[in-house]
Amino acid sequence: MHDNRLPCYSVKVEIPNEVGRPAATYYLVRADSQTAAIKAVEQVLPGAWAAVEATLSLVRRETVEALDLHPGMPRQI
Repeated sequence: MHDNRLPCYSVKVEIPNEVGRPAATYYLVRADSQTAAIKAVEQVLPGAWAAVEATLSLVRRETVEALDLHPGMPRQI
């Protein structure tokens, strides 16, 4: 059976707020490493937002195509 999943990273981003506890959002990015995924996401983040962790995820090729997910180009999920 052919494995049709591609390695991607789910990158957690913390968003500061007035309450004191940061909110979180996630980006999905195709990258060769955790470091590359975090760097790709940090390039598109506004001011005080910070990428805090990246987790390897295997994503179906059909999903990658549907999201138009290109290497090094993060997509907020």
